[in-house]
Amino acid sequence: MAWFLSVGTSFGTKTAAGMKKKEFSALCARVNAALDVKQVVALIGYYPERAIQVAGLWRLFCPIHQETVFRTLVINPRRNTYHCEHTLCAAHQPGDLIDLLAKVHNKTRSQVVVDLMETVGQDVLRLSEDQEKLLREYALAGEKPE
Repeated sequence: MAWFLSVGTSFGTKTAAGMKKKEFSALCARVNAALDVKQVVALIGYYPERAIQVAGLWRLFCPIHQETVFRTLVINPRRNTYHCEHTLCAAHQPGDLIDLLAKVHNKTRSQVVVDLMETVGQDVLRLSEDQEKLLREYALAGEKPE
């Protein structure tokens, strides 16, 4: 019944691109779950020791709207999600840590995941060769599959 809502479909038939997008989404969720908040904070360019932790949440100055007074960026390490409390900030809508890195570094999600493979390491992310190939395809094409 919801065939018209699925991504990558054409008149109810799934395309190969649609299947790749689903694989990519699942892969991004897996990579996001494997990320450590301290690593992400360091990749943003902050010292993890400078972050304030309140009630299990990390609070930082928002790198998206260049906040310097209030720590409006909130990272939830249990869910590996973030949001900025400043309503006019592009990071106000919640997202995962891959989205945060993409916004900070002005890259696509696929480019961020490829960068993470190099910086965080393959042993942490545990991706198969097919998954790596899929990521590199999206990164080279500069596509935003989601």
